[in-house]
This record gives sequence, structure tokens and C-alpha cells, in this order.
Amino acid sequence: MTVDTMRSVALHAGWARVSRLASVLPWHALRGLSTRECSVAEASCMLMAGFLLAALLGAVRQVLFHAQFGASDEAIAFYAALRLPDVLFSLLAGGALSSALIPVLLKTAWEEGQAAAARLTTQVLTSLLVGFVLLVLLLEVCAPFFVRVTLAPGFADSTSRLTITLTRLMLVQPLILVLSAVATAVLNSRNWFLLTALALLSHNLGLIGGILWTQLWPGLGIYGAALGVIGGALGQVAILLPGLADLRLPPWPRWHPLDRHLREVARLFIPNGLSAMVN
Repeated sequence: MTVDTMRSVALHAGWARVSRLASVLPWHALRGLSTRECSVAEASCMLMAGFLLAALLGAVRQVLFHAQFGASDEAIAFYAALRLPDVLFSLLAGGALSSALIPVLLKTAWEEGQAAAARLTTQVLTSLLVGFVLLVLLLEVCAPFFVRVTLAPGFADSTSRLTITLTRLMLVQPLILVLSAVATAVLNSRNWFLLTALALLSHNLGLIGGILWTQLWPGLGIYGAALGVIGGALGQVAILLPGLADLRLPPWPRWHPLDRHLREVARLFIPNGLSAMVN
């Protein structure tokens, strides 16, 4: 056996050992985990870990927020302004959309294939975007009424004006969360729970980032926290959307209001959504 042959054999054996070692490393095992079907136990562990980490980040967020703003008029205006976006958020993230979309999506995929399920996903997304754009525009116009009559009656004029401005700014959040709500329902319907669990962290991370931003640029004031709310929504979309890359959704909006699958989703979503808003 020549020297070159011996070197080639040794190199091949070395690469084989490296490949076997890589196959047992944690990062190799995590490859593709975001699009791997999870068992009930795995999904429960992931979601429990996500909720736990989100709660810990929430505690950090509260400490930073109170250290920065305390019980000032800015803080009071922020919490009052957050109530209206939170109502719309509960409509999307409170389980109403998932409980309406997932069974219809699974039935459509079973009976007509994944292409039909992808078309239904696009139709639901288009319908929600159209509906929420109109709703948010209406709330933007009516924000002074809601603030002065419902959200913050009795506030001083300056605090009331700040609350109205913050409300209008943070109403952008539900529009962004339409994307993440649909993505969450689709991923959960396929038992892909890793990205869903990670997305639970984005709201508190966004707010923490906004508060730290305010510490670096004090002139932002409470607007830094409000921008953090929007940043958290954008972060949630950024986490979830890559999970949809393999689903081959239609690239253009589709909307056929008379489609029977879309009407079935609406029939389930409306009562569930109203219940989530009331509770």
C-alpha cells in the first residue's frame, strides 16, 4: 500500500469518525426540529417551557418598566392605551382562531390535499387582514371617544391626549398579529410546536428592548415602550413565518367569500372570538 493510499484511508476514517460524532451532537439532533411533528408529551414540554420563560421575562419587563417610569402619568397612559389593542389581541391569540381554523384545515387537507389547505390558509389570512384593517381604521378614528368614555375617563387633558396617541400607535400591533395568529394555527395543525413556543417570548422581549432603548435615548419617553410592543409583534411574525416556508402557500392574496371552507371557519370563529373578547 502506497503512502498516498494510506493517507487517503486515514483521512476517510477520520471523516467517518467526525460524522459519527456529529450525529450525536445536540445541534445535529435539533436540525429540522422546527418542522418535525411532535408528540403530545413533546408539545406539552415545549409549550410549558415557553410559558415559563415568558413569565420570567415578564417579571424582568415589569422591574425595568417600573424602574424607568414608576407610577408616572406616562405609565398610567401606557397601561390605559394598551387595553384596546389587548382586546383585539385576545380575539386572535386567545385560541378563538386556532379552534376555528385547525379542524377545518385538517378536514380540507384530508379530503382535498395540502394544496387546498394552503389555499384555505391564504383565504383566511386575506379575510382577517381585510377585516382587521377596517376595524383598526375605525378604532383609530374613534380613539378619543374610547379613551375619554371607556378606557380612561377622568384623566387630565395632557394624560388623555397622550393615551389617545399611544392607543393609535399600538393599534398597529393587532394588524401584525393577524399574520402570527394564522401561522400559529397552521403550525399547530401540523404538530410543529417549537416555533410556537419560541414565539411566546417575543412580546416581553420586545417590551424589554423598547425600555432599554428609552434608557439609551431618554427623549423617547414612553414611546419607547409602545414601539417595543410593536417590535414584539414583528418578532413573533419573524419567528413563525419561516415555519411556513415548506407549505408552499399561494404567493398572492386569495379571497372567495362564498367558499364553503372559509364560511365554515367564519361560523366557528365568530362565536369563539366574541367569547374570548368578553372573557
